[in-house]
Amino acid sequence: MNKALTATERMVFAMENHKIGYGEVVKRVMADEGMTQADAVLWVSRLEAGHACPIIVAAAIVSIIVDRDRAKAEAIEAWSLVEKLRAPEGNEVVLLCDNADFGGANSAIEVCADWTGWDHKRFTGDTVLKALRVAAAAIPAEQPAS
Repeated sequence: MNKALTATERMVFAMENHKIGYGEVVKRVMADEGMTQADAVLWVSRLEAGHACPIIVAAAIVSIIVDRDRAKAEAIEAWSLVEKLRAPEGNEVVLLCDNADFGGANSAIEVCADWTGWDHKRFTGDTVLKALRVAAAAIPAEQPAS
């Protein structure tokens, strides 16, 4: 985290003094922080919007770090749910292409498992993660041994 703050402080100073331009800052953020171009552009845009005020810059940095951490946590949760849904032998999980145009939920998955009667059952949500959560919640509780 100190590396990100130090690099950010240097870039803000350089932007304020017109020593480097927007594109160069984006390239440096991509290299220094290992970000995608889209994430780096977002980072620099937030910095540029508030670079004259250290409090706004600090808030932008915290926001970016929180967004990045949230995205990582959601990716880990989504993969964990995929693993949970497909863990029993023969179970299958299909992630369907997002489709915001059909008027329903944007994301859908299909599960074929013993608890679906080996039929493909569709689960939807605003995101793939939400659809996976719905599917995982639909797994019936194990029956007590008799």
